[in-house]
Amino acid sequence: MSEVYIDDPGLKQSPAPSTMSDGNRKRDWRVFESLYYRLLSHYKTVLKKYHNTHTIQEIKDKSVKLIDSSVISLCLAMLYWAEFRIAKGGVKLHTAWDDMLMIPEVVNISEAKVHDRYGFNQLAFPKGTVIVEDRAYIDFTLLLHRIKAENVFATKVKSNTTYETV
Repeated sequence: MSEVYIDDPGLKQSPAPSTMSDGNRKRDWRVFESLYYRLLSHYKTVLKKYHNTHTIQEIKDKSVKLIDSSVISLCLAMLYWAEFRIAKGGVKLHTAWDDMLMIPEVVNISEAKVHDRYGFNQLAFPKGTVIVEDRAYIDFTLLLHRIKAENVFATKVKSNTTYETV
């Protein structure tokens, strides 16, 4: 006995569960990128309006980006291309989180083996942006790129860093 849907009386049976998946598999990635940025521009004002965290006075009117990455474990037996370790599969999700909007602004997915500092090659933000990241992102070429872009950044220094105070 087939079901009849109230919203569409002409639909005599449920669509196959894989129909949407098959369609999305064939779509170009730019379709999803475009959709994401259109939704972001639409909801940006709403998200800012309801942002209610307590902010340090010195950065109150500045854009703050939180940068980090996470490994997402995957079944190596099913996804052989995601080899991470001998018996483990995965991908790494590199994210630049917009603190005001409370959503990721930039996301890069790479092989899990990729070191954090290579997840965002030469990523700099508009002048005055405050960037907070951990010591895995210490790369002096990247830091110079951000200094030239007039970004402000807070990060830990690796214990083996050689430096001289001038």
